[in-house]
Amino acid sequence: MFFFFPLAEKKQAWYNFFMKILHCSDIHLESKLSALPHNKALLRRGEILESFCSLMRQAQADDFGAFIVAGDLFEGNVVAPSTKTALVSAFCDCPDVDFIILTGNHDGDAFGADFVRRLPANVHVLGRNGMEEFVKDGVCFVGADMTETTMRDIQAYPWKKEYYNVFICHGDIGKNSEYGAIDLDGFYDLPVDYIAMGHIHSFYIEGAGRGYAAYSGCLEPRGYDETGEKGFVIVNTEILNRADSIAFAPYARRLAWQINLDVSDCADKSQIVDKARSLIGEGLISENDMVEFYLVGEVAEDCVFTEMQIKNELKKYLFDVKVKDKTKLRLDIEALKGTPSLKAEFITLAEKEIPDEEMRNTVIRYALNALNGEEIDEL
Repeated sequence: MFFFFPLAEKKQAWYNFFMKILHCSDIHLESKLSALPHNKALLRRGEILESFCSLMRQAQADDFGAFIVAGDLFEGNVVAPSTKTALVSAFCDCPDVDFIILTGNHDGDAFGADFVRRLPANVHVLGRNGMEEFVKDGVCFVGADMTETTMRDIQAYPWKKEYYNVFICHGDIGKNSEYGAIDLDGFYDLPVDYIAMGHIHSFYIEGAGRGYAAYSGCLEPRGYDETGEKGFVIVNTEILNRADSIAFAPYARRLAWQINLDVSDCADKSQIVDKARSLIGEGLISENDMVEFYLVGEVAEDCVFTEMQIKNELKKYLFDVKVKDKTKLRLDIEALKGTPSLKAEFITLAEKEIPDEEMRNTVIRYALNALNGEEIDEL
């Protein structure tokens, strides 16, 4: 899917550059995707490559002048020849778009000399030799490796004040960040109109100097922790109002969710499954998505289920699913401990031997279910 934002009223500009810029980052091609089963990880790796190549061709079709990748196009040093061939083919299909690619901390040696030689002339790889720039139609793109570049270097850079300046970087905001510290306060007096950032996997925007700084976030989620909308940023230099010139465009074909599902009102596993299913399809969650359900609340002693049982039922309705049981037993433990029974003896022993409350609660519930004659297929 592709989204456009409404153009603000055009005003007479004192400069002579009009360009639509696409900013994305953190594609992480060929990630292992260890959170997914092997067959789905293979499928998902192909989808992420296809999604990125489709976006490049869409940029060509929709007259974007520049396409920024703000670091981590690849997951690591070793990249399959088929992936590199697919990228080169997509780049060649988009001769009117200039691709400005910054190397990130994950790219490593993926941009080796042999691969770079295969890239067409409209692909510009920055960040390997200090601060580097590429200029097109009055827009100056400057990329820097933030592990080697200081704010003093950025402030001393010979910025083209009459140009629309885009600074491309990969790292964390903050003077004392662990990786690639980006101090946005340092841009206060600089003629920088847009800071295209990578490394953080969610969209974020903040004023910086005479313009704005933004993380595009990752283009597609790779794991259950990369929740929320994923996509890219559109920057339109024709719009003088900086706030109106920047827009986030959702693009991911699948989303990731982490949901706390209160099952206190569920009497059995079928009701838990039904409650989870009610969130799929009619709400925000699509059957194409991957969802991690955290079961919370208090359940009765006779509400028997396991994480695997709930997962096996729900995986019929989602691309992939995980289930974590964080419920507590609805029991009067103190009253039960006071009875002369095997249950009371077990609870007393569990409290003595299992210090972790969550694990202790799980063990007690499964044990009581077993003592009640229920069949438990996992712990």
